[in-house]
Amino acid sequence: MRRENIDLSYKKTTADIVKKHFFPWQNTYKNIDLSRELINLVHSICLELVNEAKYVEAMYMPDVMDVNEEWLVYELYTTESVDNLKIDGIAFTEKLQKASSIDEFIAGPYDLYKEVSSESTTDTIIHIANYNFQKYILTPSLLRIDNALKLTRTNINIYNEETITINKYIDYNHRDIGLDVVPDLSTLSVTIDDIDTHYNLTVCDSKIEFNEELDLNGDGIISNYELMILDQIRGKSKYDLELEQWKAIMWADINNNGVIDENDYRYISMHVGSAIEEYKAFITLPANSIGQCVVTYKPQTPKAKFIIPTEQIQKIILETDTVGQLVDKITLDHATNIYYGINYTNNALYAITLYDNFDVKTYSRLNVNTGLQDHRLIDCALFNGYLFVLTKYEDKYYIISGDARLEYLEYIDHKATITLNNTYDIIGFYIDDSGSFYLYTSNRVIAIKAYRNKYVSINNKIYTNIKYNITDGNNKAVKILPWNIFNSFDAIAYNFGLTRPYGINNISMKKLIFDIWKHRTENNAIGINYGLKRALGFENTYNSYYEVGYKLPSVIDTTSVIKINNNIAQVTDNSSYKTLSTIEGDFKLYDDMTLIVPENIYDLYNEINISGMFYNLNGYTQPLDYDIVLKDKHTYPDIEIYTINDELYKQSSIYPYTEEDISDIILSMEEENPYILKNIITDATPIHGARIPAKPILPIKFNPSVDTSNYKEIEL
Repeated sequence: MRRENIDLSYKKTTADIVKKHFFPWQNTYKNIDLSRELINLVHSICLELVNEAKYVEAMYMPDVMDVNEEWLVYELYTTESVDNLKIDGIAFTEKLQKASSIDEFIAGPYDLYKEVSSESTTDTIIHIANYNFQKYILTPSLLRIDNALKLTRTNINIYNEETITINKYIDYNHRDIGLDVVPDLSTLSVTIDDIDTHYNLTVCDSKIEFNEELDLNGDGIISNYELMILDQIRGKSKYDLELEQWKAIMWADINNNGVIDENDYRYISMHVGSAIEEYKAFITLPANSIGQCVVTYKPQTPKAKFIIPTEQIQKIILETDTVGQLVDKITLDHATNIYYGINYTNNALYAITLYDNFDVKTYSRLNVNTGLQDHRLIDCALFNGYLFVLTKYEDKYYIISGDARLEYLEYIDHKATITLNNTYDIIGFYIDDSGSFYLYTSNRVIAIKAYRNKYVSINNKIYTNIKYNITDGNNKAVKILPWNIFNSFDAIAYNFGLTRPYGINNISMKKLIFDIWKHRTENNAIGINYGLKRALGFENTYNSYYEVGYKLPSVIDTTSVIKINNNIAQVTDNSSYKTLSTIEGDFKLYDDMTLIVPENIYDLYNEINISGMFYNLNGYTQPLDYDIVLKDKHTYPDIEIYTINDELYKQSSIYPYTEEDISDIILSMEEENPYILKNIITDATPIHGARIPAKPILPIKFNPSVDTSNYKEIEL
């Protein structure tokens, strides 16, 4: 949604600007308040210009336009006041809140989210984040990056799978081996002189400070070896020993009372299990272990909690990281560089700043005012400067939202209900670049649609965002008719000759707009198919390349040398077609003019070249190199298209017009409106030469190598 006025509130970034560009000894730095009004004003205007540019982009660039923009509302045909109307037996005004303005009605905050589709996945989902038209799906061992624009997918292994090997000689006094990482026990192997041996693994306690004076054998580890030595001298006193004997064990007299007593023993025992900072764990071998010891293992890696995608990197946060210990889900406001995270233990929402290494710098708790007691926070996401928080109360889910670009985001309080078709255990949600909302479980992604749920009165007419069963004061049904809003998607499509088909929402409209570029309307059978299907509200998406036919510019001489992509083709005659065999696959040739491309070619090329001797219109052959642009996943046309020269069609149907009649009709229509067909110019590739009439009714642009001397084009 768009802000109506420039945000002139004080911004933390203003202080950052002052500190960056002024010296501490300058008055501007010492007292930011002296100049903050001017600096903040300039800063706010600059930010507003940036936001305005983004707003214009979101209005006219299909990639980023908000699919939740209103395109359809409902007009109530009634003369009664809203006070007399009811929705499912409930008073109209109790069910719906009146919008304070038209802008709030068609562009205000959302009140309701409904499930529109769901898709299961084989991945175990931990976290999903969206940034810069890419979706980041974090699983226990893999980060999957889906590019929404290029439809590409990248998989990245999260953890280091490298095996670590330690080779060390073991004797009676050195039976501990330090490890710089905690090993995965399932991969740990310990041998002495190539024979498997028993061992004890100790994970170092980082809370215990390593005391070098207690490390008797100097291996950087305080273990049972030191405790064994301590047991031997326990209870010894300087009064019972010779001076030299006492000097050898006085390291254990921690309290300096001249006796190795229980207090000393307890203190030293507390240090067992500690090691130098480099060691995270150590292995203790049996007392009789002597020989060459080999330890192999893979690191035990902490669990990944969430992904933070930024411009340069995709940072995977582990449960051991400081921010991973603070919050369980996170999102980043890239405009302010402020993070917002959810802590499950405290059921809290935090605003967080991080250092460049992603350690926590500062954090503060924010209020989430749901009006619900004992609600549970689940996840948060940002879109267009607004913070959305997913929460659950009892068995229902809600989205709470608020403006994140205010000077102080003390609380968010706008609550919207989520209506789901099934019972899901939702673990998070995200918002893509077009403003679409998605919930996800551990193995499913659920798309939800945002709705505004208010009413407005304009010129004594009542409009609602959602169609309801409404009755008047006499309990009679109120007639309700849809009323279309010409929005950004309509404007874009209109420029390409496409009007919104009946009942098509913004999500489908966006797909149709992109389909214009993928499957262009052209002056041929398949091109007309594309345009007709799109006008009816269908994308030109297909699931197979099966038997895609491409018309050559004319009949090819199959007795000549034919090359496809510069590879000589071997010609084999079949009953109804010829096979052109190359090292890249078998091409089928029907009527010596229709080429069927094998399916594997689509994975290799966007276009192919065929060369050989082609027949011209005079019946003579001439050499020709011809490029065929491969279509995007289409089969034969769904809609049958005929020309006026289809004799079989004319014979099988009531066809009252001659070719001359049709030509005259088209010419007269073009004289009245020259833009009917002028803007549709293609080559003759998909059109069979025999089906082009002497006076074509459609403008044709022939391949330069084709002799068109016998053809008379319409002059437009």
